[in-house]
Amino acid sequence: MLNVDLHCHSNVSDGLLPPADVAARAKANGVDVWALTDHDEISGIAGARKAAQELGLGVGDCVVFEDAKAGVQAAKAGGFFCVGILRYGEAAKLVGADRIIRDLGDISEDDTSFWNHG
Repeated sequence: MLNVDLHCHSNVSDGLLPPADVAARAKANGVDVWALTDHDEISGIAGARKAAQELGLGVGDCVVFEDAKAGVQAAKAGGFFCVGILRYGEAAKLVGADRIIRDLGDISEDDTSFWNHG
C-alpha cells in the first residue's frame, strides 16, 4: 500500500520549512506520493517538484478546488485545472476557474471532466 500525503505546506505560505525540506521530511517519514499545497502561492512548486523527483517521491499535477479569488488566480498562474466552489453567490470572484460548482456534492465519481483535463 502506498503512503500518500497530499496536504503539505511550506514556508512559502504558513508552513515552517522550505519546500525542498518538506519533501525530504516526507521521504524520511516513508511517504511515497507527495504534494505541496501552499495557500494562494505557487512560488514553491518548482523547488518542491525538483526535490521530490530527486528523492524518488511521486509527484504530479493536481486539480485545485478553490472558493477565493486569490486561490483561483494562483491555481491558474501555476497552470492547474481549477474548480471554483461557489459560496455566498459571489461568482465574480471565481472568474478564471475552469469549472464552477455549488459545492462538492456536485461531483460524482463518474464525472471525469475534473481528471481528464490535460
